[in-house]
Amino acid sequence: SVTSIGRYAFSYCSLLSSVTLGENLKYIDYYAFKDCYNLSRLAFVGSSVVSFHPSAFYYCFYQFKIQVPQSLYNDYLATYGSMSVKLGNNPATYYRDIFVSV
Repeated sequence: SVTSIGRYAFSYCSLLSSVTLGENLKYIDYYAFKDCYNLSRLAFVGSSVVSFHPSAFYYCFYQFKIQVPQSLYNDYLATYGSMSVKLGNNPATYYRDIFVSV
C-alpha cells in the first residue's frame, strides 16, 4: 500500500542489494536510495510508470539496474532515458542504460 518513498528514506543502507517495489508506488523522492553502494537491482512491478526524482539513486552501485515491465519499457525510456545519474565513482550514466525490460 506504499505510494511514495521520501527523501533519504534508504540512503546509506549499505546492506541493501535488491528491492522490488509494489504496484501502488507512484513517486520516489530525491536521494531516497543515495549511497546504497550494494544496491544492484531495483524492480518496478506496477502497471504505470513510477515518477522519481532524477537523483533518487545517486551513487548507487556502479552496475545498478532498474527492472521495468516490458509493457512500460518504452514509456520509461521516453520519460527518463535522456536524464543522467551518478553511479559509484563512474562518470554520469544515462537512465536509458540502466533500464532493463522484464
